[in-house]
Amino acid sequence: MVKPRPQQYPSRYDGKLACYEGDPVYCNTCNSWGLTKCVPPYRPNTDPEGRQANVDGDLCLCKCPTPPRLKASFDNARMGFEGHEILGDAVSWFINAGHDPTAIGLRADQRFLIADVNTGEALAGVAYVLECDGVRVEGVTDGDGMTQAIHANTDAQPITVYLKVDEA
Repeated sequence: MVKPRPQQYPSRYDGKLACYEGDPVYCNTCNSWGLTKCVPPYRPNTDPEGRQANVDGDLCLCKCPTPPRLKASFDNARMGFEGHEILGDAVSWFINAGHDPTAIGLRADQRFLIADVNTGEALAGVAYVLECDGVRVEGVTDGDGMTQAIHANTDAQPITVYLKVDEA
């Protein structure tokens, strides 16, 4: 069970405690405690310990096979970004938010099937990292063993696929 971290200087927004990366959060879907994980893009906003503030859409790393997104408890703050700032890890957020990747100069997209080398069976719920042309996408394979798409600045760039392995 994850125990709440004592905050030496708790921050509040509209009277509610602020949530920072690594704070415990309860997931009503899998009925377990998890930890928050920030998802780019975001403007730096840290607590005295240097932890980034969570915002709407960040992740709950719990027992769910696909991490659920956090929902902000208030909606009176916004962040804006210029096209040149939507790079690296922020590209998947930009696309998942429904924006057209060509609007920021991205073209080719590619998805991958992650399968067992011996059986050929698709592997669902496998954590991965895709890297191409300065763009980095992290995720978990869907129910069909597929990654999300990675977009690049130019066509015919090599894409590196890493699988995340738990060190148990």
